[in-house]
Amino acid sequence: DYNIPQLGLDSPEFVVSATQVDLKSNDLINVNSATITGATGNTLVVDTTTLVVDATNNRVFIGTTTSPPNSVGIFVITTDVANERFAYLKYFGTDANSFSLNIDKARGSLAGPTIIANGDQIGAVDFGGYDGANFRTMGGIRLTSDGVPAVNDLPSRLGLFTREAGVGGAVSEKIRITAAGNIGIN
Repeated sequence: DYNIPQLGLDSPEFVVSATQVDLKSNDLINVNSATITGATGNTLVVDTTTLVVDATNNRVFIGTTTSPPNSVGIFVITTDVANERFAYLKYFGTDANSFSLNIDKARGSLAGPTIIANGDQIGAVDFGGYDGANFRTMGGIRLTSDGVPAVNDLPSRLGLFTREAGVGGAVSEKIRITAAGNIGIN
């Protein structure tokens, strides 16, 4: 059986139970006013833009069918509804653990990963705003390899970045925590 939880619907949580769900092009399923369609090109669509899974290009969209301007994403969430601009990651358990968000990096390929190199950016969380013409990065947090990596030895540095004021202001590193634990401020 498949249990499908609520996906941004106004109605209470719904459940679809079946021994097999196999949507073909233009097949429809209606559940509590939600329309789930199988479309051409290996795409699953729930209510036009509530949820779009593009299996051909390995993309998932919520609230849209395309990546926003000036961005490319594998997983894209958009909204223009006030007070619905939050993403929550919650963990409930009886242990001391919490929810974890992992950002991993390897060179090579998925089938044959290889060791990272000194200076590789491992992960980033960037923040941006709309300047009237485009979304622009205003700052961020970045983790970078900071030394020669080896098995069980991956030195790193953490940087905090902000954008300078003025037209064309650059995003630059303002605070750095090195692999040795030293803190630098620009």
